[in-house]
Amino acid sequence: MTPEERVAELKSHRKSDWQERRLRAHAEKHGEDFIKVIGRAPTPDQLRELSRSIVNQPNAVLAEINEKGQLEYHFIRFIQGSECAIIVTSRAGFTRTAYPAVVYEDWLSRHSAAIEVQ
Repeated sequence: MTPEERVAELKSHRKSDWQERRLRAHAEKHGEDFIKVIGRAPTPDQLRELSRSIVNQPNAVLAEINEKGQLEYHFIRFIQGSECAIIVTSRAGFTRTAYPAVVYEDWLSRHSAAIEVQ
């Protein structure tokens, strides 16, 4: 992949959005995790806005081929003064998940094939 193609690919992932059903499910599923990291559980609308913010201004972006052979991008926002980060993952034009990693290094060790692209 050329650098120009890589930039275009990353740009397309930055335009990804949630499917409504998945957004509501993730807001509920990860509510307790968010409380541990940021002190509150976001509503679905807040989770959408938080995801957009992280995708548009990440601290790091990693690419990874998942177990099904699909390319995923992980947009990472570190929580200042802690070991935590919030991970937003996109694949095939959609935001697939957003959740806090209480210890980012533990999350990263489970994604050892991911490569930093930004």
